[in-house]
Amino acid sequence: MPVSKQYFSIAPINNIPVSASSAAGIDTYSNGFRFQGNPTIKFSIPSSERLLEVNALRLTGQFIVVNDNKTGAGNIDKTAINDVNGGNLSVAGTANLSPYGGIHNVIDKVVIQSKKSNTELSNQTNYSLFANLKHAHQSNADDYTQVPFNRGLASGANGRFVNRRINIVPNGASLDLTGNGGANNKNVGQHFSIKLETPFLNSGDIHLGQNFANGLMLTIHLNTSAACFSQAFRDMVTSVGGQTDADISNVTYILKNLKMEGRYIVPLPQELKAYNPIMTMKDRLNLINDIQSDNDSNNYSPNLNMVSSFVNVSLDEDQQNNIVLEQNNFRLPVGLKQNTQSKDSLRFPYDYQVPMVPNFESPLDNPSPGVTSITIASLNQKYFIHGDAEVRMLFNKAMNGGYESRHSSGNVDLTNNNLNEDYAVRGATANTTGVGSQGFPDVLGLAADYSYGVGNFQQFSGSDYNLNTESGVKTSNGNLPASRNDKNEVLQTYVNHLSQINMSSLVKTM
Repeated sequence: MPVSKQYFSIAPINNIPVSASSAAGIDTYSNGFRFQGNPTIKFSIPSSERLLEVNALRLTGQFIVVNDNKTGAGNIDKTAINDVNGGNLSVAGTANLSPYGGIHNVIDKVVIQSKKSNTELSNQTNYSLFANLKHAHQSNADDYTQVPFNRGLASGANGRFVNRRINIVPNGASLDLTGNGGANNKNVGQHFSIKLETPFLNSGDIHLGQNFANGLMLTIHLNTSAACFSQAFRDMVTSVGGQTDADISNVTYILKNLKMEGRYIVPLPQELKAYNPIMTMKDRLNLINDIQSDNDSNNYSPNLNMVSSFVNVSLDEDQQNNIVLEQNNFRLPVGLKQNTQSKDSLRFPYDYQVPMVPNFESPLDNPSPGVTSITIASLNQKYFIHGDAEVRMLFNKAMNGGYESRHSSGNVDLTNNNLNEDYAVRGATANTTGVGSQGFPDVLGLAADYSYGVGNFQQFSGSDYNLNTESGVKTSNGNLPASRNDKNEVLQTYVNHLSQINMSSLVKTM
């Protein structure tokens, strides 16, 4: 049993406080942590003969959404905030933060180094994409609306309604920003507190002594504004004659009052001597490929010893870092018919093709006399031609260590809403309405689980992993959504595996 646990709160070593001025009723913000100005956050955890309790470690701070069109003005106008798709939709009601990851979306990469020799212990790229997937597959609608409210600023299925409140600067119009602490007043900005989704900080307690990590340097790289926000509708006229007040092309964010908060464990001398320097953790590796045709094959050689699962998610070629589109909308490759996953050219772990039955090429029964075919776009429930039951189950298991999760936001209604919005087309004169709501981001993908729910692992050192997909990608098929049927797909693959770090020698094995 440890002697005590000591609370700490560490500010970034490169902190630049937010500054603000108020003139003509407009509050203007500058400095702080933001992609356009100060895009990295650096925390130094000092060396000491204590343990870092990783389960208690939290990144806390405040989040402000601003319009960076020369003024850096905070969003304080609540006019038309309740409008869903009216002609006077405001910026605050249009700038959507992805509802599953919330504030995790501002993070692009997390790098952790030992202060003993600047050795890199962990480097997690495309952080926000995986964080959205993980939280969506471990939380249902009720989990996101718990009281007190989710401090990651994620709102789940209600995101398209809650986001517009998050984007309003609390009390921004009623505070004198030249006094009362200025822009760093605790009443300005949405408070958040999150646990970083990095394997190194989700394993065992870390020895910070000179013979071990000798302290840690933690660097958080921030995402672009376009990776964090998306407009409410895929197709929305914001030019003259349209919804001019709903243009979010200049919307960005500022982080302030950041702290890394947690606890040190002060162990007994005999506990320090018995500390095991070998740290085992559930690690992940991010790989990127693409799908360029209706019959496509992707091959990886991850060179890892203990792989538990491969998780593949597809994004349209123009979906990432595009403020018009929701970056964290993980739909299956458009028109997917079947997929095959293999190891060393042999089907494994599933010795069969995993089909979509039915799919967009399946024959459809129609009782109307004289009608021999159905246009999918005319169906009220597009999900009826999207038989993804097995694909969905396998993906869910791979995301949750071989088990089907008890809580998940990835339901059939979500996928059906996505399909309906993908097929939505603007009318000739509909300049003041949006088409293709992005308030229902999906959380599907293609995956293989090697753990089987009992902690199994698969050897991929010198072995290849292959994913073959048959789909409607780049076919321009009229039965598929015109908004997606002629695009390539970017394939983000996360390889979940077991790795070990010797915290004494700082040697990592995978």
